[in-house]
Amino acid sequence: MFSPSDPRQSPKQNPYQAPQHNPYQAPQYAYGHGGYGQYRYEPLGWKTTAAAVGIIAGVVLGLVLNVLPMAMNGPPQDDLGLALLLGLVGLISSAISIGTIVVFLVWMHQAAKNVRAFGQQGLEFTPGWAVGWWFVPIASLWMPYRAMKEIWKASDPETVGDGSGAAWMARAVPSLLPLWWATYVANGVVAGGLAVVQVLSTLHDPTKPNFGGGPIGIGAHVLIIIAAVAIVSIMKQIAQRQDASAQRLQSV
Repeated sequence: MFSPSDPRQSPKQNPYQAPQHNPYQAPQYAYGHGGYGQYRYEPLGWKTTAAAVGIIAGVVLGLVLNVLPMAMNGPPQDDLGLALLLGLVGLISSAISIGTIVVFLVWMHQAAKNVRAFGQQGLEFTPGWAVGWWFVPIASLWMPYRAMKEIWKASDPETVGDGSGAAWMARAVPSLLPLWWATYVANGVVAGGLAVVQVLSTLHDPTKPNFGGGPIGIGAHVLIIIAAVAIVSIMKQIAQRQDASAQRLQSV
């Protein structure tokens, strides 16, 4: 016998139909095999702002760390004040970097949850794996980019509320996304190679450590500046697209 108090017997439950619900309203139960009903839309506003500020601050401090050692005309002990300043900037930069990484991953996790709250179907990356792929060796070279592409496409307001939940798949992504990822990966390769050179140089002559990396270090920083500007723009646009998607669903 049907019991209206039992959500398992609710006539609204249809695993073959895209979820139709107010994205702002937390559902009372998860429906469908994908569990899309368990997700509630949350604006990305403060997370976007906090991550953007952290990214920009990290880039600025990184540039300082690259340029400041060039003013050192010898071993750090010859200019103790400058060495202490360099260490302080390094500590602040590390703290900001850790905080920014945490906020960015929280942002990405919520963005992946939001597209599910919109009822989008056929999504490959769960919110957990949208974050988790960043920590998988080798796969982290391309999987996080694919996850971001999926979030971008599934955030398109013109694809929500169409009944199928699959229109987003045919959407394209702007050149800004591959530019972000190409410069981000290239910076990682250059920075990694530079770190190895610095270690070998220090082992060869501990009295003349190479902290800044010179022109190569600046070149790596140019790459990270481009990547930073690109990802900040991407995050802001995704936040705007998701706000528009939520408003569209409210009017359906």
